[in-house]
Amino acid sequence: MRRIILPLLILFAMGFTCPISAVGGLGGQVDELLPDPETGLDTLDNYHATLTNSFTGSLDGQAVESTDTYIQSEWPLLEAKFTTFKTVDENNQPLFMLAGDVGEAHYNQVGQDSVCGVYWGPSAGGPSTFRLAFLLDPVGVARSAGQETVEGISTRHYTFNAASLGLAEDVQASGEAWIANEGGYLVKYILQVTGDVSYFGEGVQGTHRVEYQLNQVNARPQVVYPDGCDPVLIDIPAMEDATEIIRLPGLLDYFSSSTLEAITSFYTDLFESRGWMTASDLRPEGEQALLVFTRSDSNEISFVSVSSHGESMWVSVSVLGQEANTSSPSEPGTTPAPGSDGSPALRVAGALSILLGMDESQVGLPSYHMEAYHNIPAWEGGAVVQYEDWMVADVQGQNIHFNDRVIDPGGSTTTAEAYLMGEEEYDVENGVLQPEGTSMTGLAWTLWPLDPAVILGTAANGAQASGTEVLDGRSAEVYTVDVSGAMGAAAGASLAVTSVSGQVWVDHETGALLKAEFDYQADVKDQDGNIKVSGFGRLEITVTQVGNVTVTLPGQ
Repeated sequence: MRRIILPLLILFAMGFTCPISAVGGLGGQVDELLPDPETGLDTLDNYHATLTNSFTGSLDGQAVESTDTYIQSEWPLLEAKFTTFKTVDENNQPLFMLAGDVGEAHYNQVGQDSVCGVYWGPSAGGPSTFRLAFLLDPVGVARSAGQETVEGISTRHYTFNAASLGLAEDVQASGEAWIANEGGYLVKYILQVTGDVSYFGEGVQGTHRVEYQLNQVNARPQVVYPDGCDPVLIDIPAMEDATEIIRLPGLLDYFSSSTLEAITSFYTDLFESRGWMTASDLRPEGEQALLVFTRSDSNEISFVSVSSHGESMWVSVSVLGQEANTSSPSEPGTTPAPGSDGSPALRVAGALSILLGMDESQVGLPSYHMEAYHNIPAWEGGAVVQYEDWMVADVQGQNIHFNDRVIDPGGSTTTAEAYLMGEEEYDVENGVLQPEGTSMTGLAWTLWPLDPAVILGTAANGAQASGTEVLDGRSAEVYTVDVSGAMGAAAGASLAVTSVSGQVWVDHETGALLKAEFDYQADVKDQDGNIKVSGFGRLEITVTQVGNVTVTLPGQ
């Protein structure tokens, strides 16, 4: 069965406005009722409209039956509009399209089960002015059918026929229109036309029916987003000197010429003034930082990532959230460490910073041995691939000996080994200690915490105290994590984690991380930052030999 479908390009058509002509009394005639069906919509604060186009007949002798449905909501003062289109294709398969704008956030979705995509920035030609009323035939001569209330709106009811539309004599048509007494906008419209070649074109005959309905007029002051389409992050400000601003759901990205300290201080003050608490402040060497903020009254968590980019700083703010868990935050026998506020979220989110000595407000472990394994999803060659990263380190205060081994999807191995002795760096190449100097090798240790910090921060959002254990002679608080499918991705962070499950062991005395085992899910993106699919990863961290590790250069 073949189909007749209005061209989809009509979704982007531009409208125009003309006044509605004089009102006629009951049974009276107006010469030009509706020269422009869009008239008056600009006067509304918000509205919801539905339009159905149906056809029953034949095309080249074959039976045809189709229905196209358009749904539109608009908030003119807020520069917001969403339009959806539903029908079936020639193979009787569902066809769904969505397009929308909220300021400079532009939404699109093709397919009912696909992702509602959003991008930020001026759109070509400016925001779409297309309205569903644009698709209606203008009406000339009409007769009054009295007053009527439609959707709670007082209206004037009119009827019209084929002559009102300027149609050929062999075309049969009847229609009705309801126009608001206040505002003069079209509230309801029904048109049914039966014809053949003179109306539809060669080889087509049948009946075309149009129904248009306006409702919820000025009833929704705030933008209502379609299912699956999320608002962009607008309540977090950027620095005054911000350029190339991008706002997406849960994300704010931009460049700034301000210093690292100025940016981190700005966001620390901002979040803490709004009732957030600083859970982690990672400051690897170089011009970069990762701040983690949590709330005691909800399970929301925020990341602020700052890194140098040429002569500017790249700033990325992510806000993730889910409904607060109303169950008991702790179990009997779980005692927070001295100085802790007892929040599982803070204990979990801040544990890595304390372990790595990046939280100056806490005294961490004097020395330790750490082994970490990370299976990381990535997008390469049009498919999801996995990288494996083993980080092994001995740490004593400011002295660190690490060995990092990465296996790529093809099986090739890259290693980085070095001694970081205070401010001095000594690389190890092929098992041989090199003279003191500066190289890129040390970055392996500097950058390693970024992904684990995001995973731990996301895990903190759903952490529940579940008792205590003794690990390698140290008392540890155990936290169970299950943040499954409830998070929005921290899109601007180094890893776009969406869900985490596992356990965390935190040193009772210091708050430092002793052990973590996580399985997680993350949005996998291509090089341009476009989300392709969801991927799965695993992170394991184990700390042992606390207080029993000495780090010196070989031969000393």
